Amino acid sequence: MMSSLLRRYSPHMVILSCGAASLLDFKPTLTSLEPDEREAARPVKERVYFDISIDNVPRGRVVIGLFSDITPITCANFKALCTGERGVSGDGRNKLHFKGSYFHRIIPNFMIQGGDFTNYNGTGGLSIYGRTFQDENFKIKHDRKGIVSMANRGPHTNSSQFFICTVPCPWLDGKHVVFGQVVQGLSLVKEIESYGSRRGTPSKKIIITDCGVLETDDNVQPALENRAANGAPLETEPAVQKTKSWWQTWQKRQ
Repeated sequence: MMSSLLRRYSPHMVILSCGAASLLDFKPTLTSLEPDEREAARPVKERVYFDISIDNVPRGRVVIGLFSDITPITCANFKALCTGERGVSGDGRNKLHFKGSYFHRIIPNFMIQGGDFTNYNGTGGLSIYGRTFQDENFKIKHDRKGIVSMANRGPHTNSSQFFICTVPCPWLDGKHVVFGQVVQGLSLVKEIESYGSRRGTPSKKIIITDCGVLETDDNVQPALENRAANGAPLETEPAVQKTKSWWQTWQKRQ
């Protein structure tokens, strides 16, 4: 029973049936982890983006910072699948590109999962290294919302499928390779999450309409990336404007 529960609440690459209806009521315990000495700074070296549409209506952009110094192999795969620079698979049947693929599995208070550009339903996926590649390391933890990690069907079965945590997911540590963090567009990630279900089936069609790499620019969001490295909240919210009181307004007019 417990293995079935863990399987249901783990980002896997196959569609599994969990059997008992009581599993639908299962909610994993969410532990908010404080940063500790195990977590070194997480420098964002590269940034990639997804432009998202929901039911064919453009909704905005999600920007992901990649921890290329910590997981270079995994990041190289993800980056290449964002740009489509590797062309097609060895058999010529599939474009190695996230563009046009779906977020096919969405579970509220857990994660949103995508990256299956071969079958579009969670049963497929390819990497730039072949069908699968090995787990690189588990140095970074699933300790905050916005973490980007590799989906798999067991050890050393990474391909193109990935997921974005919408809450801390510590039970995934040591099982899935974390390689990035949402640095912009977390509100859009949360909107996508709202169209999920306990079974993971989305109520709307969530499509990556475009994707690629953002050019590095020292003048573009350096503070935001420093916040990502230090584990601070990463969503860019509109600045709260201080409204002048009637007394301040009256004094200014005098």
